Amino acid sequence: MRFDILFAALFPEQSPLSGREKAVSALAAFAAIGLVIWTSQVLALSEHRPFVIASMGSSAVLLFAVFHSPLSQPWALVGGHLVSAAIGVLCAGHMPNPVLAAASALGLAMLAMHLLRCLHPPAGATAVFAVIGGQPIHDLGWGYVFSVVGINVALLLATALALNNLLPGRRYPLRRTRPAAAAF
Repeated sequence: MRFDILFAALFPEQSPLSGREKAVSALAAFAAIGLVIWTSQVLALSEHRPFVIASMGSSAVLLFAVFHSPLSQPWALVGGHLVSAAIGVLCAGHMPNPVLAAASALGLAMLAMHLLRCLHPPAGATAVFAVIGGQPIHDLGWGYVFSVVGINVALLLATALALNNLLPGRRYPLRRTRPAAAAF
């Protein structure tokens, strides 16, 4: 076996970002998740803990490292997380077997995100966490969707809009150009 082929297969080339752009992305994600956590703690009522769900960290990676991706756009972030959280709450409440409930939450959330055109990979974790997050999450019920996930998503989106548009060379959300109308 040739090691150069194995190495190339295991470590494919990444997008050609400068070291500066990588550092800016990391610092923006650091600032965004820090702000989301701090603001969520200030706003959260004691029964709405945890303040921030782990999938927001993955969303921050997408919003600041690949902000131009369709998976990183506002509808994908908002729709993906809220739809997935709602499906997770429904599965947790109606399926007594946690393995079946978690698997169903992920599969149904993926299907819903595809159908609603809001595919956002971290939202899969949001759906599963509604099932496996334990009694504090189950006790929140729909509060998990709106008080935890909704606030997390709103804060992360506001931060992404502000930071990505303040940083030179970035434009968020991606503005697609419309094809020119055909002349007759």
